[in-house]
Amino acid sequence: MGYCFIGDNWNISAEKVVQTEEEKYTSEYGRDGFLIKKRIYKKEVVDDLNKYIHFLEKKHLPDTIEITYRDRIPKPSNKTKIFQPISKLIDSIKYPISREDLLGKLDDLAVALEGEVEKREISLFQSVQIHRRTISYPAVKKALIEIDDPEDIRLIVDAHDLAQTRNPLEFVSGDKDICGHTEAKLIKTNTSIAGVIPLRTFY
Repeated sequence: MGYCFIGDNWNISAEKVVQTEEEKYTSEYGRDGFLIKKRIYKKEVVDDLNKYIHFLEKKHLPDTIEITYRDRIPKPSNKTKIFQPISKLIDSIKYPISREDLLGKLDDLAVALEGEVEKREISLFQSVQIHRRTISYPAVKKALIEIDDPEDIRLIVDAHDLAQTRNPLEFVSGDKDICGHTEAKLIKTNTSIAGVIPLRTFY
């Protein structure tokens, strides 16, 4: 997800993972979950951007915005996924610029971000192989019961299955619990996965 959305906190790390020369895999379950979450995530990003544009439209910005006014243009919270692309746009604009042209560039950004998500999704699945699991592994699931999220268990079991033929296989995750000492040790002890790598190490 971080790879497809340039405003995501994991974007840089995710890009480095995708760009590595090693073989990369996800499971059918992982792919399907990504596609569902991507639609929701994209709607949230686009909605936030449209709300921000609407907020600026109601704001009494000068008809002509000089560079000295740039730092006074309200920006969204840095906790939002639109903070980075909007900040980059505002900082890179050639000033002076009219109020209408600024709003127009923000509208263009909304369209461009949607297109970029779809473009990056294509690139992502060109670099990642999809694995189909056909075995249930009840003993492995039972051994992983201490992991709270059943979706995580499903993905780990998928990776365990892949590791039967692709060994050593390492599991990359942005989940701080999965990458924590206790759960990482649980995974390594009870599956064929060689190790758990925090996504943050790719930076």
